[in-house]
Amino acid sequence: MNYSHFVGLDVGKKTFDASLMSADEKELSHKSFDNTPEGIQSLLDWIAGYHLSLSKLLFCAENMGSYVTELSVSSVSMGFSLALVCPLTIKKSIGLQRGKNDRIDAKRIANYAVLDSRKLRLPHLNILQVFPYGEKRKLLHWLTKK
Repeated sequence: MNYSHFVGLDVGKKTFDASLMSADEKELSHKSFDNTPEGIQSLLDWIAGYHLSLSKLLFCAENMGSYVTELSVSSVSMGFSLALVCPLTIKKSIGLQRGKNDRIDAKRIANYAVLDSRKLRLPHLNILQVFPYGEKRKLLHWLTKK
């Protein structure tokens, strides 16, 4: 898939930072959102403000375990491409860097997605197969409350 834009997501327990980047590695914007279904909808609304199609966007985040549960579920239910990458892989690809905060991390994740988008694998398994038991219950509860 050829993506025209990439969104790097630095996910935390309560919030996540998003960095929108074009394929030529230019950061277009940055914003923080709540790590909730409403926050993820706000992320998609923010993206829509740039008149970008979700089919031409690749969202990329470090796989932070339970912190990315809402994001993973939303990617399936809302129909956007999400690549979850091992944090060490991103760290090694960047090399030694000075400065660290959520905004910089989101930008570095977006930059990683731009440079390595052809290597990134998007999940194609049944989403329930990849969640631990406790998370499956949370996922099923979330899916059935709609």
